[in-house]
Amino acid sequence: MIHTTLFPGTFRQIFSLSNDEVADAFEQVADLLEAQGDDYYRIRAYRKGAQSVRNHSKPVVDLYEAEGKAGLEKLTYIGQGLAGAIAELATTGQLSLLERLLIDVSPEDLFTTVPGVGQVLARRIYRGLGIESLEELAQAAADGTLEQMAGFGEGRVA
Repeated sequence: MIHTTLFPGTFRQIFSLSNDEVADAFEQVADLLEAQGDDYYRIRAYRKGAQSVRNHSKPVVDLYEAEGKAGLEKLTYIGQGLAGAIAELATTGQLSLLERLLIDVSPEDLFTTVPGVGQVLARRIYRGLGIESLEELAQAAADGTLEQMAGFGEGRVA
């Protein structure tokens, strides 16, 4: 949901995102950075930031609206970079880093972040089934499609 705020001489939109939605975006960034082999500390920052946002009692978007980035930086594990990412999500409804990473990371690289799936199985999933996202992979595991492929028994699918 979008709500608008009028300030003297300005007009701005704030996207009403839940803490879970913001945290999910951060976790997705961390997963994609990990698939690219990015810096461990950067990945950890997004994961810790996601945890902090998810555990915060009030919506961080409301905190941003009330106190700006400075208010966000008071949260545990939220520094300037993550505060800026929350501000971007709040004002645009999107995270440009996430959009770029989604374009840059191949589905095969993304699948290797799943425990038990290496480069060979990831390639088979992508080429054999045409699956391109983790959501599609989860669906294929749930509906039994993965079990029909060589190398995927009950244990690995679970």
